[in-house]
Amino acid sequence: MNIFSSAKVVAIVILVGGLFVSGNGSFSNFFESSDLIKPAGFALITAMVAACNGALQAFDGCNNMLYLTGEIKNPGKNIPRSLFIGLSVCIAIYLVINAAMIYVMPVDKMAGSKLVASDATQIAFGVIGGGLIAFLIAFSVLGTTFSNVFTPPRMTFAMAQDNRFFKLAGRIHPKFHTPGNALLVHLGLMIVMVLSGSFFILADMYIFIVWAFNLMMMIGLFILRKKMPGKERPYRVWGYPWVPILVILFNAFYLIITLVDDIQNYMEGKTKLMNSVFGIVVTAAGIPLYYYFRRKYKNKTDTGA
Repeated sequence: MNIFSSAKVVAIVILVGGLFVSGNGSFSNFFESSDLIKPAGFALITAMVAACNGALQAFDGCNNMLYLTGEIKNPGKNIPRSLFIGLSVCIAIYLVINAAMIYVMPVDKMAGSKLVASDATQIAFGVIGGGLIAFLIAFSVLGTTFSNVFTPPRMTFAMAQDNRFFKLAGRIHPKFHTPGNALLVHLGLMIVMVLSGSFFILADMYIFIVWAFNLMMMIGLFILRKKMPGKERPYRVWGYPWVPILVILFNAFYLIITLVDDIQNYMEGKTKLMNSVFGIVVTAAGIPLYYYFRRKYKNKTDTGA
């Protein structure tokens, strides 16, 4: 993780510093608007929501530490602190990177680019510079991949131990003391996803479902406060209940607009698949499994097995 993070830092320093000192950009790009990109009305709203997809996906990794709560010292204090510091640093980094790229590429050119960072560095440093940045970014992505490989299997492991998944996934590796079987389950799923060759579909589907669960989680906050008013809470949400209400409203707005836009694009023939609807179907496939495991282990308990 240290090696991958170092590669990311090097890529960011070269990218930001190099773009601003290259002399191949203009600060006028920050003030000039393109006549080609001026959505209005509902198109403007859907454009803003679509732009949120990438941003929300970029920030979504912050919740990975929550899977390790049981292994963190003083989680009630350290988790909120790390989330606040980590997100603040990420926001600052993203703003600086975007500023550097806008300095080199006007907004209309950025809109037509599939690899903005690489294209911006090609303008500033030529093909070799663009290739170097592309390599460092690809290398740093391995760090994110490692983090996501390392943490989600702990959920599957916990589900298996709580009689909500196959017992085999809840076994600890005898030598390394890790959730080895759960890691193998996720490995199989990841191989299937990679071989599907549909990265953008998976990314859009993933972020939609993540925020659908975030919506349910925030609603669950109110339910738990009502059901367990006397429960000890080491950390309390700032501005409760108004902050969670604002999050719920934004979350619901984002999900509804995304769903409507996906259906509309599909109906107009612009896309071949409704990513959000497909994500709902795939996720809902786990509901029968939930009831299956609940009944299976409940029967075993009743019979004394």
